[in-house]
Amino acid sequence: MIRLLVLWTNRLMMISAPFICSLAWPETIDSGRVEFIAETSVKMFRFKGETKNFQSRLERTGNHLISLEVRIPTESLKTGMEIRDKHMRERIFTSKDGLIPDIVFKAGPSDCLSPERTPTDSSKEQLCEINGSLSFRGQQHPIKLAMTLKDGFTVEGKALVDVLDFGVSPDVLKWTGVIVDHKVWVNFEAKIKDKK
Repeated sequence: MIRLLVLWTNRLMMISAPFICSLAWPETIDSGRVEFIAETSVKMFRFKGETKNFQSRLERTGNHLISLEVRIPTESLKTGMEIRDKHMRERIFTSKDGLIPDIVFKAGPSDCLSPERTPTDSSKEQLCEINGSLSFRGQQHPIKLAMTLKDGFTVEGKALVDVLDFGVSPDVLKWTGVIVDHKVWVNFEAKIKDKK
């Protein structure tokens, strides 16, 4: 579910392309996907969902991220089973006031680093650790995203989200004898739109 965040994260990728620009400008994602995965008490079964529907606004200069905002419409997250999606929205994503707010990630200034390479390694890859805030179920908490930017336009990353931090009750993570882990991995991948 928290997968959400993430996607947002995908935008961050752009932050680490020192070879692309020296001036700050808003950038957008051409295509992307956010996926969440939670382990369960049943071996061989994972609770998974994803979305390709998100909006993002990012500004960077060189390999320095100035600001990033990613917004995921909560209702766009799907698990592949309608009844499971309904229970997920009602039990996990609905806030105390009965609303289902968007999932929003925001981050301020951050830098990306290039790993050491051998002389024959021509890849343009950078590693980023982004500290930001995640708004989920109407509650906001800090979160860290680990991201890799490849060739200046391809981003991959992940974040670990504990839904208990956002007011989700352990009781709602139990359904028909299956217990879903409260710690959820959010994975993302995206392509930054080439301005050329």
